[in-house]
Amino acid sequence: MNAGATVITSNIRDFKGAQKSLGLEVMTPEQLIAALLSKGEKR
Repeated sequence: MNAGATVITSNIRDFKGAQKSLGLEVMTPEQLIAALLSKGEKR
């Protein structure tokens, strides 16, 4: 796994420990879509 990559998962609970200890960015598919849509609006 690329430590700099964002983890996209519906099961965020399982990644809370890794998120805190490794500093991983974790988001749900819904959060990813919202982020991509908001990025498109800024153009």
